[in-house]
Amino acid sequence: MLVRKGECNGCGYCCQIISRVQLHFPTQDAAFKAARGISPNGIKWVDVIDPCQHHVDSSCAIHATRPQTCRDFPQTPQEINGTPCSYWFEDEEGNVIP
Repeated sequence: MLVRKGECNGCGYCCQIISRVQLHFPTQDAAFKAARGISPNGIKWVDVIDPCQHHVDSSCAIHATRPQTCRDFPQTPQEINGTPCSYWFEDEEGNVIP
C-alpha cells in the first residue's frame, strides 16, 4: 500500500489535469518510439487537459468547498510523475516511489 506524503505547494497542476492516460504503440520500430518519447515497451503517458473554471489567478477560487476528487488528488505516483506537484508516495517501508 502506498501512502501520499507532503503538502500542497499550490502549483495548480491538479486544477488543470483531468487524467493521465496510457497510450500503447504496437510498432517494433525503436527509432519511431525514441523520436516520440515512447518507452521501449511501447507505452507513453499523455495528459488529457481541461482547465478548471475555478482556477483563477493561480489559485482555487472554491478551495474551502472544492470537490472530493480535488481533495484526494493525487492518488497514485503516476498522476504526478514529471509534474511540479510537491506530493510524493512512500511504501510501507518508507521507500519513496517515483
